[in-house]
Amino acid sequence: MTRWFLMVLLVIFASILAFASAAVEEGSAAPDVVAVLTWENDNAMHSILGEQPVIEFVEKKLNVKFDWQIQPQSFLSDQISLMIAADSEIPDLFTTRPQGMTPREMNEAGVIIPFGDLIDAGRMPLTAAKFAEDDVAIQSYVAGITAPDGNIYSLHRMRSTRPLLWTMIIRKDWMDKLGYDEDPATLDEYADILRAFVTQDPNGNGFADEIGWTTFMSGTGWLRFWYRPFGIKSMNYSAWSDDVNYAIENGEIYFVPTSERYKAMLQWIKEMYGEGLFDPRIFNMDSPRYNMIANNNTLGSQHMWPHSAVSYVQNMKESAPDAVNHVMLYPKSDMWYGNIVYANHNNISWGTYLAKNGNNVDAAIRVIDYLFGDNEFPVISEYGVEGEQHIVNADGSREFIGKWAEMESAERRDALGTYVGRLPRHFRDLITGARFDTDPIYADFRSFEELIVPFKQPFPFWKLDLEQDTTVREVKENVDLSTYIEEMSAKFIVGTKSFDEWDAYVADINKVAAEDIQAATESYQEYFEANFRGSYIE
Repeated sequence: MTRWFLMVLLVIFASILAFASAAVEEGSAAPDVVAVLTWENDNAMHSILGEQPVIEFVEKKLNVKFDWQIQPQSFLSDQISLMIAADSEIPDLFTTRPQGMTPREMNEAGVIIPFGDLIDAGRMPLTAAKFAEDDVAIQSYVAGITAPDGNIYSLHRMRSTRPLLWTMIIRKDWMDKLGYDEDPATLDEYADILRAFVTQDPNGNGFADEIGWTTFMSGTGWLRFWYRPFGIKSMNYSAWSDDVNYAIENGEIYFVPTSERYKAMLQWIKEMYGEGLFDPRIFNMDSPRYNMIANNNTLGSQHMWPHSAVSYVQNMKESAPDAVNHVMLYPKSDMWYGNIVYANHNNISWGTYLAKNGNNVDAAIRVIDYLFGDNEFPVISEYGVEGEQHIVNADGSREFIGKWAEMESAERRDALGTYVGRLPRHFRDLITGARFDTDPIYADFRSFEELIVPFKQPFPFWKLDLEQDTTVREVKENVDLSTYIEEMSAKFIVGTKSFDEWDAYVADINKVAAEDIQAATESYQEYFEANFRGSYIE
């Protein structure tokens, strides 16, 4: 009896151990939750919170589950600032930087873990291998994200630079319908065309619903798009300059927001806004709203990437099958001088930071290392999973299947989850980029590229040393100053402030920041003299 009793006990005990082992194994298989603060996909119909095959693939492969914390893009900086100030829980990954706090200060305050430290410690082997590749684009990317102190505080999306060329787009079919045969060469001619767009019903639906001009940026960030016609030469020939508050004239750096050129630009924009030629919602714009406008056959002109002109037309093929978005040269004001120089923006965008006290730091590191460093993921991110969203033909080409074959490229990227919540990855433009040279739908883009050859320059990197960078950030990170400039610029445009008060506005800025502005100007000038004097084209 005793022996049998002991045997039964052993069997029961073994069963308990087996069950416990299975429970532990099952428990360990539970996905790691990675919280991400970011903004929504451009096409709100394909929300990041819905069906996203690429994101689902990543979750399954890495055994993680994303907790997407969605905010409008324009609110992200304020949101993370509030979290830090309140000492509240910060998401594992966040796709913005708090205003008034540099990445180095975030590190010193214990808010983030620099990715450079993780790479050096061997915790991101895929990314380290990518960084070691002998490739000009990759090495340019690494140089661009490396801070003046030598560390890498954030990782960003890296993409092909060919499409990254900010310019103006206009509805050519509307121009033809209304009798405008030539692209506007001046701002007066451009305003005349917008006026016709908003008053003569070119979309033919019987409603006065046409919008003259808009873009995707909220607040006053969109003002930078109008610098060029007024002779405000950004430091790297791009609307996305290293510092939009500074520009170059006759080889001298100056502070833009107190300049006569900036004043003249605001006065002209005030006229456009007051007459209803600019979208009245421009101060409260965001990407989803902008994309709805750009795709619904009501928008006459916009600032965007040239290749996006094609995407919007494709998305309107049912509502406006004859729509033609045309990429045009910048029109000029009376203050324009020299050349309007074009440069493809650098291949760096959408920075992501890793929270030091996040709930799942190790899993977040694993996610970022895979997204950015894995050499096969760029294909998956653009095409989805083989056999589910696409097939590979005998010749090695890839072909979308099912509903994915019916979508246009921009919609398909949002529907697939290609952007993975704006987290860093190598976006190679495998689909769109391959069509630029041959597809007839990009003929206008190719013509524009040929047209700007005489005005095209390489994108200049401003890699200030630590002392210079610290000096210029006294102005760049001055939240009160930035807020004052933004608020006053908006008030001048909407008319709640008169331009008779311009001198008082300038005096207020000089009263609180004249010395810092002068020091920053001198730092930029010093770098310009050492690196760009003689090569910068105005």
